[in-house]
Amino acid sequence: MGHPGAAPVRSQGANALIHFTGGLTLTQNGGDNAYGVLARAGGRIAIDGATSVTLQNSGQSRRGVLALDAGSQITLADVTVTSSGAAAPRGLAAENGGKLSYRAARIDFQGDNGAYGMRQSHPGGSIVGGNTTIKVSGPASWGVQVDGPVHINGRLELDSADGIGLNLRNGGHIQIGANSEIKGTSGGAFHAANTAAASTTLNTATVTAQTLWNATGSDYTFAAQGDAYTGGAAGSSLILKLEGAAKWNLNANSTLKNMELAGNAELHVDGDYSLTPAAGESVKNTAGVIDLSDAATGDKLTINGKYEGSGGKLKLDVDLSAAAVADVLKVNGNVTGSTQIAVTQLPGTGVATTGNGILIAEISGTSPANAFTLPTPLISGSFQYAPQKVGNNW
Repeated sequence: MGHPGAAPVRSQGANALIHFTGGLTLTQNGGDNAYGVLARAGGRIAIDGATSVTLQNSGQSRRGVLALDAGSQITLADVTVTSSGAAAPRGLAAENGGKLSYRAARIDFQGDNGAYGMRQSHPGGSIVGGNTTIKVSGPASWGVQVDGPVHINGRLELDSADGIGLNLRNGGHIQIGANSEIKGTSGGAFHAANTAAASTTLNTATVTAQTLWNATGSDYTFAAQGDAYTGGAAGSSLILKLEGAAKWNLNANSTLKNMELAGNAELHVDGDYSLTPAAGESVKNTAGVIDLSDAATGDKLTINGKYEGSGGKLKLDVDLSAAAVADVLKVNGNVTGSTQIAVTQLPGTGVATTGNGILIAEISGTSPANAFTLPTPLISGSFQYAPQKVGNNW
């Protein structure tokens, strides 16, 4: 098809229906804004077998599969969308209220500038799918962009080498299934630029990115249930909730609105990094773990704001020998509640401390008498060690 708006498979109108009881293979070589499979103005398309769409090197902003307008619906089994150098291609799209569902999907737009692997551009529409693989590697590319709900009821494997993994706008919501893997090699994993509150929920995922979360505008809530996240965070509208033993390996100075560690979730710091909540907000440790332990002292987490301990733990390495040094939690604000300390003693026999002892928590504001507790005294050699408050510090 060679002109804008053309589509080899097109169902248009409230009573329009195209049903393939087998599979479909097509090549799209049309002009700008042309389509492979299109349902619009209430049209419906169902394909029972495998669907394969190839976008050739011509035209811009072409969609492999598009459900357009309220009432339009496309239902697919297994679908593959690839490109042979197309400009700004779109893989699977539901726009202006259209709905798209599939059993499994593979989208490969490696090397295509301005690509969108998946796009859901209206709160009234939706994309619902199973196991999904998306690869984009061109500049200014997006793995998934959403203004409304997207539910991946399976494993999402997303690799965005130069662009953004998942982009949320205007109240977009993404729910992603277990054992997913999301990579943002030089770009970011999650980017939220919202005029309305948005959210992402992950269940047992592995995420690695230079910037894990980047949030601007209205609040963006990221909820993680389990597994591992490596990278930094940016944005004063990010609300981060980690639980279910989720682990964030913090490796860059980061900003957010507020954060809560719960359900044995872990914030791990290997080095010297800061975490800055928004003015008046806090980092809250509710039955979670701030872990600075790695068999060596010298690690430091600085919280530039309030810290709330509420049944959480702080893990530290400590050298009780003549070196008398430990990992340190620094809080540039007030501390409330209570945090239990878990200490890993480095090799060597304890000696008597001098001065104020071994610093483990440096507090610029106030902290209660039970802000940091040790369940049982630490004994090394003939000496016993316990947390003590000296001025503002511990």
